[in-house]
Amino acid sequence: MNLSVVLIKENKMLKKMIFACALFVSVQILSGCAAVRGVAEGGMAYLENPSMELVLDRLNTAAAASRLGDVIFGEAPISDQSTWPKAMETFSMSELQPIIRALALDGAYAAHGGKISPIKAHIVQVQHQIYKVPPDMYASARSCYQRGEETIINGYYYKINSAHNVIFKSAPSISEIKNALVQGAKNIFITTKCSGQGTFPKQDGLVDYQKLSIGGNTYKSIWAALIDILPNGKELAAAQEDYDEAKKKLKQKSEEISILKKDKRRLKRNEKPYGRYHSKATIDEQINIKKAEMQTLKEAFKEKNNILKTTFDGISEHKGTVQDPRKLKTLENIVAACKGVKGVLYDSLSLTTTALAKLPSSITGLPNEFKQLTSRPKGAQYVYLPIRLARLRFNAGNIIDNIKTIASVIKNDLGLVRKIHKEVKGLIKINAVDSTT
Repeated sequence: MNLSVVLIKENKMLKKMIFACALFVSVQILSGCAAVRGVAEGGMAYLENPSMELVLDRLNTAAAASRLGDVIFGEAPISDQSTWPKAMETFSMSELQPIIRALALDGAYAAHGGKISPIKAHIVQVQHQIYKVPPDMYASARSCYQRGEETIINGYYYKINSAHNVIFKSAPSISEIKNALVQGAKNIFITTKCSGQGTFPKQDGLVDYQKLSIGGNTYKSIWAALIDILPNGKELAAAQEDYDEAKKKLKQKSEEISILKKDKRRLKRNEKPYGRYHSKATIDEQINIKKAEMQTLKEAFKEKNNILKTTFDGISEHKGTVQDPRKLKTLENIVAACKGVKGVLYDSLSLTTTALAKLPSSITGLPNEFKQLTSRPKGAQYVYLPIRLARLRFNAGNIIDNIKTIASVIKNDLGLVRKIHKEVKGLIKINAVDSTT
């Protein structure tokens, strides 16, 4: 038999074996540890054809995952009765099945020879625990929803009448899907300011405070709980405030640079820029200035991050300082939340690594991908075509910056979460032993 034929057959068999293994892992252990999800993601990615669309999808999901740590620590209410921390890693396959169906609707992964992203399914499930409306990572920075705006996020339908009136549908009508997709394809290129009528930034999403607030002794956030319960609360409060301020400034500067780069690309296409600079030379000058400012902010943030981590040193050695059973239970929930955050940060890293591996071949094949996308695919893929093309066009120029941002967030946040997890877990164990003596 011809050697090339044998190699082709063996390659096909290998792909089938990898697919079978990846499918088994993703179905059986999708809600398990992040390492297993990473293996499943790699197996699925191996089956896919090179695609910039999927590179962007993974990077946007990675960005959403990397931001979850900030939201969970700074905005998610927590108490001794909270159930959401453990639900971040312990949900069942029955809960995942509707998410898998929703993600399969837009046809992006199927169009390039894959199925869905196992990690994305997990991230979406975690978002369902935390958000009323999850972040739209394809939206312009600082762009806000307008009253009555319809959108599709992760395959689900949302109608935003206001921050207090959101219509969510897992099985919307055909007309609702079409309206949402048309609006989404149009609005992705528009930066709309908040109107002050209960709207909110698309990239921030809307945390479901009511759902998360369970129990009479509820803290407004994990940081608030730690500051109140831990023995060095005052020192921790000062360090956390400085850290939060430094991180906020860094995020704002990153958004400013992102908008300038988008304006530069718009000028190249003879389109009106978002900001006040209307020449490429001026924009380049401003980008260089802001990059220098950002480097200074990065150094300041690194320093504040190290100081904050230092405030947790030795917390586990404070034997017997926490005796209140409700506070101990709250700390137990914080440990579970830390475990969940570590999981999604590892997920973000896996997605970014996979996207990087697929990036070179995806860039080469981008012209053919545009042709394939515009060749009227059938069924759901055709219905979702306008929004898929808009996303591809909108975010294709941000790949390297997105990767750098995600990597920076993971590097800084992962170390901090590990420290908190270790020290608070140790404190709970010590107190548990202490209470029996």
